[in-house]
Amino acid sequence: MQETKDIIDFLREKERACRVMTRAYNHWLFFLTPVRWATIFIGVVFPAFAGISFLRHEEVIWGMPWQTVAAWATFIASVVAALHSALHCESHQLGCQHLRARYCALADEFKLAIILDEKLLRKKADELRLKFAKLDESTTETPTKWAIDKAEREIPLVRG
Repeated sequence: MQETKDIIDFLREKERACRVMTRAYNHWLFFLTPVRWATIFIGVVFPAFAGISFLRHEEVIWGMPWQTVAAWATFIASVVAALHSALHCESHQLGCQHLRARYCALADEFKLAIILDEKLLRKKADELRLKFAKLDESTTETPTKWAIDKAEREIPLVRG
């Protein structure tokens, strides 16, 4: 009887751990998505603006010579695009989306395992323990500490 309670406590704790990671990825992606779109926007619009300023040949744009405006727009776009590429923003965000889905699915599996017959409970708990360990070990993209801390505060603690 105590063993069954211990297994159920384990399943609840791991479900919570998965929910925390799911929520942490949500917070991190909520931050990353607008940053991603801003870098794409800057990388496309600033060079276009620089090109237009070359074509217009106006003496002054926003109080500066058109060559200066075009140079700054091109410079900013190139720096932002280089940072976006060097930091592997696209692959990081895709990896985070994938891991969020995997942690969410695993949390559901832990939750459903609790209602299993006692005879199957130990086997399913061992299977899920391995799945969790594998996922945890293979995780290469992680949310920031602030996202994890925020998720920890938001997901209720397991009560036995």
